[in-house]
Amino acid sequence: MSSFDCRRVPGKDWLRWLDTMADRPGARKAAVGAVRAMYRWAVEREIVRDNPAADSPMTYQSRGGAKPRSVGDLKQFRQRHPCGSDAHMALALFMFTAARVSDAIALGRTNEIQPDGLTWLQWQPGKKGSSKVTIPVPPPLLPAIRAREVEHLW
Repeated sequence: MSSFDCRRVPGKDWLRWLDTMADRPGARKAAVGAVRAMYRWAVEREIVRDNPAADSPMTYQSRGGAKPRSVGDLKQFRQRHPCGSDAHMALALFMFTAARVSDAIALGRTNEIQPDGLTWLQWQPGKKGSSKVTIPVPPPLLPAIRAREVEHLW
């Protein structure tokens, strides 16, 4: 069994190894992070003098990501999912409350309060340490909440 000697890895070999992961940017990023940490540890203990991974670029190529919805997309969605449907309610909640998905599925009529004659939504987010949220219900959201036969999405 041979042992690996980290003191004898030339920079060009390090880069050649990274190039083998060009088609897997997530694996490459993880490898760079792990090797940087290993060499940082070895430099601190004077096992090696320099860190060949320190200046390695964390190459990232965007694949475009999610595309924002256009006004036309939203109109088409609302035609396909009329007021009262789960999808319509979900879209309205996400557009007008900024609630997390895990919180939005529980929002509905039971969360309405009217302390000053205006309708507000109030809920306790599920995320640990979160404060209670109280927001005014904007006019486009109120019909979506009221059109539901059940009180919340789930």
